[in-house]
Formats: sequence, structure tokens, C-alpha cells
Amino acid sequence: MKAKAYREKADRRISLVRIIRFEERKQGSKEKKHLLAYRNGRQEILKDNPYLAEKVGCGYQDFQDFACGRQFYVDKTHFITEWLQSEAKVTLITRPRRFGKTTLLSTVENFLDPKFSDHPEHFEKFKVWRDDKSREWFGKIPVISVSFGSCKGNDYRQALRGMMDSLFMLYEAHDYLRCSEYLGEDDRNEYSFFCKALWNGAEEKVEKAISRLCYLLYRHYNCKPIILIDEYDTPLLEAYTDGYWNEMIGTCRQLFHRALKENPYYSRAIITGVTRVTKNSLFSDLNNIEVDTVTCEPYSDCFGFTGVRCIKVPEYG
Repeated sequence: MKAKAYREKADRRISLVRIIRFEERKQGSKEKKHLLAYRNGRQEILKDNPYLAEKVGCGYQDFQDFACGRQFYVDKTHFITEWLQSEAKVTLITRPRRFGKTTLLSTVENFLDPKFSDHPEHFEKFKVWRDDKSREWFGKIPVISVSFGSCKGNDYRQALRGMMDSLFMLYEAHDYLRCSEYLGEDDRNEYSFFCKALWNGAEEKVEKAISRLCYLLYRHYNCKPIILIDEYDTPLLEAYTDGYWNEMIGTCRQLFHRALKENPYYSRAIITGVTRVTKNSLFSDLNNIEVDTVTCEPYSDCFGFTGVRCIKVPEYG
């Protein structure tokens, strides 16, 4: 009797295993059909895509890397037209990482800054060039562009050193001010003084660095510059994680207050980051700021892959 019961139990196990395997094969067959249908549908969509064979580079962020025609570029330049038509004095744009924020700010700089005005061919195939009013601003507005993405550290001093390095590189990008015939001797000396101070780690000059450069550019061009600040929240997020929030929030609040509030020498500004920092009210005294998050309608198709037209620009040089 025990042997019979054992055989019956074994038969039930075998039957159960067979049923499970059958169900697995059945489910696998369904998944295979689904994947084949997906593959065939994708091939149908992409078969006439002229850009399918293009190689997409990894790690490129500067618009100049795309303007030369050697990299694949997704046309998001309609952002420039939409932003120029908006009324916001300061625009804060928050998007996840790898959404093209840095590349877009670089595109804005290349379109507006006079130092790129000799290359309209870089934009002639893009959407921004179709708008007459936007085209009138090409190469007409000086740009102050700085990224705080490298302002990281285990403590406040180390992070602040990274911020000073970023600001020093910002000043070096406008090295022509050293010999500007449109600036007086005192202004040229002030430019050199700030460069030296930032290089030597004079922490007290961080808060004034952007606002003073705005003044010098205004005197040089007789036009108020645009301020572009990328990854504004990196030093604050690092400070919150590593325990030096109070020191960093104080520095950043003064920096943004002087640059964007008590600064009559800039026209408009764009700030980008991953998130909006609200703790301790970083932007509480800015009554002219427009916040655009990933859930907002404005600029919703200006970041990430949204199905907009792709461009393979011609190579130059």
C-alpha cells in the first residue's frame, strides 16, 4: 500500500511538472509572438528613417560639437524663440539628469553671444532661424554662462573651491575684457582683480562675481547680458547630503540675490537643475521668477526625446 501511495504521489508530481512546463511554453509562445510583432512594427516605422544609420555620440554637451556636423543633433532650438517671447525675468527649469539641459544652454549661448556671430550657418537649418524676430537677436546679446556641476566636496571648503574654479573659468572666457578699449582703466583692473582673487581662493568674492561681470560686460557691449546658470542645485544637494547645508545655503542665497535681484546690469536669466530647492527659501526674494518643472506645459517638448525633427547638419571646415 505504501508503494502504491508513493507511486501515485510521484505521478501527481510528474503531472504537475508537465502542466507547469506546458503553461510556461504557452506563455513563452505568447511573449515570442508579442516580441515579433513589436520588432516587425518597429522595422516598419524605421525602414524609411534617413537617420537610422547615424551614430549617436555619448558625452557631448557643447553645441559646437554638433555644429561641426560630426554629431547627431535633435533640433530643440524652438526653445530660444519661445523663451525670447516669454516675459519672465528669471526662468528656473528643472528636469531629470540626461535630459539635455546643458546642451540647450550651450545652444542658447551660441545663438545669442556676439563671439559666435560669424557663424549663422550653424543655425540656418534649425527652427529658430525660421522666426524673424529670433533671427534679429542672433549674435546680439552677451552671455554669462557658468555651471556649478563640479561644485562638490566632502565639506564646505572643498565644495566652495569648486565653485570658485567654475567662476574663475567664467571670467577667463571673457579674457578680452583685460584689454577692452570700451572699459576704463579702473574697470580693466577690477576684472584682473576678480580673476586673481578667484584663482587664489578669496571666498568673499564668490557672492559678487557674477554681478560684477555683468557690469563689466554691459560697459563693454553697451548691452545688458543674459545669465545662464547650469546645475545650480548641485552644491546644495551635496551640502544637504554631507552635512554643511547651513554654510552653503548662505553662500548660494547671497550669490543669487546679488546676481538676480540687486543687479541692474543683466537683462534676463535661465537657471537649470534637477530639482527646485525650496528649503530655507533660496529664491524667496525673487518676485520675477518663472518655475518650469517636468510636469509644466511650457517648454515640454524642448528637453529629452519627444519626437521632434532630427537634423544631420553639414560638416564645416
